[in-house]
Amino acid sequence: MFLGGTHDDEERRRCYICAVELSPTSPDAHERLGDYYDLLNQYDDAENEYRVAIACGAGVESYRGLASVLAQQRRTSEALAVLDEDNCPFSDDMLIRQLKAEIRTEGARPNS
Repeated sequence: MFLGGTHDDEERRRCYICAVELSPTSPDAHERLGDYYDLLNQYDDAENEYRVAIACGAGVESYRGLASVLAQQRRTSEALAVLDEDNCPFSDDMLIRQLKAEIRTEGARPNS
């Protein structure tokens, strides 16, 4: 797990950004950078990278990542829309269905 502010984290960030710069249409590079930002709770940056990854033809993990960061920001309807069958080619995937159920459950709970 990454801990913010360490030398290793900065090096990791530079490596992910370099991968995106070297291959700007690589869904994997954007997904990895999105994962990195998500771990640091930098949700706006993570959202952007997941959206680019999806636009570049990413797989199921980018859809899950995007929906997850939206849900973490209490943007429940947007998170569910990302996973909707009209938007997500992996909507029948078991992990996608599980995430949708989790988001619905969390979204139904009152704010603490």
